[in-house]
Amino acid sequence: MVHRPAKALFTGLLLSLVFLLPPSAVHGRVITLTVHNLPDPTFTGIETASDRAVMNRFLKLHPNVRLRAGAGLRLPGVQTMDMVPLMQIAGDISPDVIYVNFRFSDTYIQKGFLKPLDKYIAKMDPKDLARRVPPAVKQVAYRLGPDGKMHWYALPTSRLVIALIYRRDLFARAGLDPDKPPRTWEELMEYSKKLTFPDKGNFGMGFGKGDGAGWNFINLVWSRGGDIVKKNKKGDWEPAFNTDEMTDALYFYCLMNCQKWTDSKGKTHRGYSYRDTSPSIYAPDNPFAMYFQYLDDRVQIHQPELIGFAPFPYPEGHGHSATEVNSAMEGIFAGVKDPEVEKAAFDYLSFLDSDEANKIRVKMYIQRGYGKFVNPESLERYGYKDYLKQVDKRWVKIYKEAMKTGKPEPYGKNCAVVYHELSRPIEEAINDKVVLAALDRHDEKAAKVRLRQILHRAQAETAKRMFGQLPANVVRTRTMLTFVFLTLTALAFAMAGVYLFKTFRRDAPAQTPGQKKLFWAYLLLIPGVATVVLWQYYPLLRGTIMAFQDYNVMGDSPFTGVDNFSYVLFDPAFWHSVFVTLIYTAFYMAFAFVSPIVLALLLSEVPRGKMLFRTIFYVPAVLSGLVVVFLWKSFYKEAGFLNVIINGAFEHVLNPALTFIMGLVHLHFAPVSITQSWLDSPALAMAAVLLPVIWAGMGPGCLIYLAAFKTIPDELYEAAEVDGAGIRRKVFCITLPSIRMLILINVVGAFVGAFMSSETIFVMTGGGPYTPYGSTEVVGLQLFYTAFMYLKFGTANAMAWVLGFMLIGFTMMQLRNLSRVEFKGGR
Repeated sequence: MVHRPAKALFTGLLLSLVFLLPPSAVHGRVITLTVHNLPDPTFTGIETASDRAVMNRFLKLHPNVRLRAGAGLRLPGVQTMDMVPLMQIAGDISPDVIYVNFRFSDTYIQKGFLKPLDKYIAKMDPKDLARRVPPAVKQVAYRLGPDGKMHWYALPTSRLVIALIYRRDLFARAGLDPDKPPRTWEELMEYSKKLTFPDKGNFGMGFGKGDGAGWNFINLVWSRGGDIVKKNKKGDWEPAFNTDEMTDALYFYCLMNCQKWTDSKGKTHRGYSYRDTSPSIYAPDNPFAMYFQYLDDRVQIHQPELIGFAPFPYPEGHGHSATEVNSAMEGIFAGVKDPEVEKAAFDYLSFLDSDEANKIRVKMYIQRGYGKFVNPESLERYGYKDYLKQVDKRWVKIYKEAMKTGKPEPYGKNCAVVYHELSRPIEEAINDKVVLAALDRHDEKAAKVRLRQILHRAQAETAKRMFGQLPANVVRTRTMLTFVFLTLTALAFAMAGVYLFKTFRRDAPAQTPGQKKLFWAYLLLIPGVATVVLWQYYPLLRGTIMAFQDYNVMGDSPFTGVDNFSYVLFDPAFWHSVFVTLIYTAFYMAFAFVSPIVLALLLSEVPRGKMLFRTIFYVPAVLSGLVVVFLWKSFYKEAGFLNVIINGAFEHVLNPALTFIMGLVHLHFAPVSITQSWLDSPALAMAAVLLPVIWAGMGPGCLIYLAAFKTIPDELYEAAEVDGAGIRRKVFCITLPSIRMLILINVVGAFVGAFMSSETIFVMTGGGPYTPYGSTEVVGLQLFYTAFMYLKFGTANAMAWVLGFMLIGFTMMQLRNLSRVEFKGGR
């Protein structure tokens, strides 16, 4: 028998040992679970705080699990959500729990990226499952897999619908009733007219740009009763652009954005909307009064006296209010092989929207004073009935109505790029001269005829890009021609290789009979050669193989012969991007490459303050490249710095002068002003993306040439002065010839770099505006889109090889010139 004191001591020792043991010894092995996103610990907002509380509770319930956020590149703008998961999968760093976007869901499923969740879903309470997965969402989460059977592939963690969000204060200021938002397209147009004051920077409606334009526009199509993709009789997805519903929606969109009107001061403007890449009506300085935005089913934080909600407007006599239904869904990556990790992954994603997690969120909102923004059903469910009187119930009613009548975001085959494809005809329409002329003379019939033509062509292009729909005879002809092209190209490469070998062999210095073998020199070259082989030639070999495959990141990658090259060679969009690249390269070489040389010549002649001027011109290089791009992007906006300066000159100098001159001959003159964004203009977009590159690169480049000028003997300039040479003769007869080889070497790098450049354009325009092809969509950008938006890695590698074929002539010429250069060491 053990005495009580001894027993208590023994128990205490056991407990101490248990607490001293690591968690793995008590709860099993530690499982590190990588998830697509975790709350940022530096953020103190209520939404982040509530999510963090949910995570802490999950970790408390699962003490052997450690959560880690997925790694990977974070892209600016909407591309982060869309493209980062694909890049993570392609880079073999995918999280165990991945975000499943509706548009990408079919790609994830058919490519084998998602693990079926059937065995876990079967154990869930049917009522709870029905709450989590409304009918519009179920058709996306539960669907046909590659094996021909129905499976659960994802589980929603929240539900969303699109509604019209508007500023009540701006409505009241314009004399509109804040409690009577627009119900129809016609009312939306009238409200927008009354809310638009361009001189004050106020506009009636806000629309997205780029892919965001497609995201906004699709809701107009649904409200008109149409669709943008549909299944045919065979069950295959196909675009549905060429329809009356789509034409009517696009005509209304053009009216909202392009209709010409004159204000009280006689200034001419176009449209009653403001287009931006990421507009937000909740921003205090937003320039528009209405916008289409998501409503969450849990909480809607807003100022009731400032923000109002309304159903999506619809055309009177046609259609009904129908908008997008979406959901934040998560699934388990198919690469997870460990059963314990798989079980922990499902426990995690199912807990995020569990009854316990939602109760924690509601409690956090109540404690932080946000109870009046919580869904009243949640307040009543979790015992906070006292807050029901404070809740603005309008948004809940609109959410429920939209959930009943709404449609799920497109989720069919290759719908990952549906907004990108849809934005092409939209951008073309609002920049088309025929459409604009028809709008100016209020000719609706002519405008719709032209819009129908644009949509017809866009449907054919989209069918080819998204779904690969081509007649069999066309495929055979293209395949034969592609074989001929590849054969001729292989011969050209072989001849070029022989020619270059002979050139370098001929120009190489002859060995003297007594010269020792260069064993140590070759030995020193081994690390460098091995690095080049590993990081240049091995990827080149792998890319060559991929160019003949339908390459899949997971699963088999069958060989497809020359299909990828055939697609590239006969793709008008690819050749247009090559043409755009040539234009970009020509302008780059003419300005960005030449300007540092010119600047260096000017700075070398400055009599005083050389260091000051060099520092001023070098400062842009100190700034981050992303900062430079976004700085200039803000300059190019409708109310940006450049338009403010130009319009100021018009208002105070040119307009008064022209008005006076025209008045002398008794003619009326309408004041001129610029309101269009530079990046939205097909004529100005290319120059706009080049200016930041020239501005930021001119300073560092000129320092290289200034250093080269120091190597030129002063005696040459003195002799030239004695002979009476002026500054022009000195520059062209002494300075430039003396640094000719430096310029030649730099030309090679600058030309190839400009030809493959795409980073600045990606951030500034994304390749747009489209008319119908991208005005700034260079070939490097299209290659990136092909690989990571369409997941056509084989086609992207074929594009890269075609570019290599095109650059072979330039490369041969430059290698021949460099082979004649003799480098000598100085003493």
